[in-house]
This record gives sequence, C-alpha cells and structure tokens, in this order.
Amino acid sequence: MERVTWEWIGTGLDEALGFCRELGLGPQVERSRRFQEHRACLAELTAALQAGGQDAARDLFDRNRLRAFTAFTEGAELVESLPFIRTVPLNIISPKLAAILQGPLLPTDENSNTNKARNILFELTMASKLWRAGLAPELVEPDIRCQVAGRGVYVACKRPFSARGARQAYTDALGQVETALQTAPSGARGTVALSIARFVNPGDRVFVHETEAIGKAHLSAAMTSVAQALMRPMLWPAPLEGTIGLLWHVITPGFDRSQNLLVAVQQMNVQPTSPPGSADEMLLQALFSKLRAMWDSKGQS
Repeated sequence: MERVTWEWIGTGLDEALGFCRELGLGPQVERSRRFQEHRACLAELTAALQAGGQDAARDLFDRNRLRAFTAFTEGAELVESLPFIRTVPLNIISPKLAAILQGPLLPTDENSNTNKARNILFELTMASKLWRAGLAPELVEPDIRCQVAGRGVYVACKRPFSARGARQAYTDALGQVETALQTAPSGARGTVALSIARFVNPGDRVFVHETEAIGKAHLSAAMTSVAQALMRPMLWPAPLEGTIGLLWHVITPGFDRSQNLLVAVQQMNVQPTSPPGSADEMLLQALFSKLRAMWDSKGQS
C-alpha cells in the first residue's frame, strides 16, 4: 500500500502543470477547470492543516468530501506519474497530457463521451508503477507494453463505471490484447488492469485504519471482495490464451489513526488466470515481485 500526503501532492501538482506549460500546453492548463480546482482545494486543505493541524484539515475535507476526494486522488496520480511522464517522447506524451487536462470536474459527471481524460490518467498511473519497478514500459496499443523476465507483456487498462460495465470493459480489454499479440514477438503475453476505486469507495468515504499494515490487509480484502462480486454474477468470459492475469487497482483517501494523518492510499492486487505453477503464472509472479520490491524500496509495505 502506497501513501502520500496532500502537501506533497500540492507541491508536485504545481510541478506537473509547469511541465505541461513547458510543452506548450499553457492554454490547456489555464482552461483546465479540473486541475485548477484540484490545486485550489489542495491549497485550502494545506492552509487548514498548517493553521489548525490534522483535525482542522479533516473538518474541511468532510465539508465537501467528493471535491476533496477527487483533488486528492487525481492530484496524486498525476504527480506520481510525472517522473515517468518526463521520459516519454514528446510526440507521444504531449497529446496524452492535453487530453488529461480536459474532462468534467468530478468523476460523477463523467459519461462514455467524457471519460477519456481520466482513462488516460489511469494508463499513465499504471505505466509509472511499472517504470518505477524497472519494467521499461512503453505507451503502445492497447495501452502499455513492459518487459518481464525478457518477455513483452501488454497491459490493457480499463475504468468501468458499473458492475455491468465491468464485464464489457474486461471483454473489450481481452479483444485489444488479442489484437496486440497477433503481431507481437513470440512469447509475448497480456494482462488486464482494472481500476475499481469507484466500487471500493464511491467517493464519499475515508479509509480509516489503525496502522499502515492493518490498512494494507483491510484494503486488500475489500478489493478481493469487490473483484469476486464483479466476476461471480456476470459469468466473465474465459481468459484469452496468452493472458496471464488481472491487475486490480484502487486509490482512495485514508486516515491512519496511529499517526493522526490523512493520506492518499493506493493498492494493487494481482490475480493469476493461468494454471498454478505454469510458465505464464510464474511470469505474472515475476511481474508482481518487481512491483512489490519497488514498494518495499520506498518503505511502503
């Protein structure tokens, strides 16, 4: 489980938006109601924290949880992705950043015609984690290709809106992976990454935990429960040959009682879809081991 504070997010968001301006996206930054509002919200929370401590900041957070929730989580995703973003060729990353700056203010205002901005942000979030894990991600079709144990692994990223939409999202992702594998080098495999934050937390809750270790266990259990509920009643299609598993991702505000600290927490659960002990299952375990080593190196279990 990864954790960051809003002071860190606010400072990093200034840097991220500054980088966008350096790329010539200044007009898009100024027109981005989303990130202008996110930055204002984070500044207000930081001011409350400095003036009255965590209790004052928590009180302000609670006055408009959806506004604060969105600023907190989307700001964290963009800021954490920035080191990776800086490594991507400009002709690839510039249009993606231009798209990210668009979209409605709140996720609850999204529809299938306006979800592109947050979909791309999720793709960059996943790619940045693979990059920090040393897996050399590239932004290609369907979304990401990384290198695990000398083999190419394609990652199709989806953010379903509803339980019904989750099945369609997974089906679409399998189709995209299948297309990518048709022209991929021999031995390449695919995975599907699903953001289930809106199922674990609809946007009005704070994930309260006694300690970081306990929080990690509880959040992982909540994610497993959601994943099982999504898959069981819908009779998901069988895994495509050549796919090795699913990556379930959540980012949500959390409150660590042991430190009296309001933070953004992230968790990724890995679910194999290959037979236990098979080469494909071992490949997924190698991917997860790299991710886990990355989290451990940051001091985040």
